[in-house]
Amino acid sequence: MRDYRLKAIDPEKGIYRWYEIKCTRDLFGSWSLILSFGRIGQKGKTKFMLFDSFTEMDKYLQKILRKRLTSHTRIGCNYILVD
Repeated sequence: MRDYRLKAIDPEKGIYRWYEIKCTRDLFGSWSLILSFGRIGQKGKTKFMLFDSFTEMDKYLQKILRKRLTSHTRIGCNYILVD
């Protein structure tokens, strides 16, 4: 499974944000998403989400990516994928 790192930077608007998504499988066979986010240079917050199937997890992952990659109307600039 792939991990995702995103950044939203717009110095004129004071936007310096990061977002990380990690997809893993636990010892019990469940799928989990680990979401970390915050301002660049800060510790940020982390959320753990568990899913019974890969399909459920993937559906939620696509929803999150769609929201972050089209965030211009919410925060003033879009996130971009970082390698």
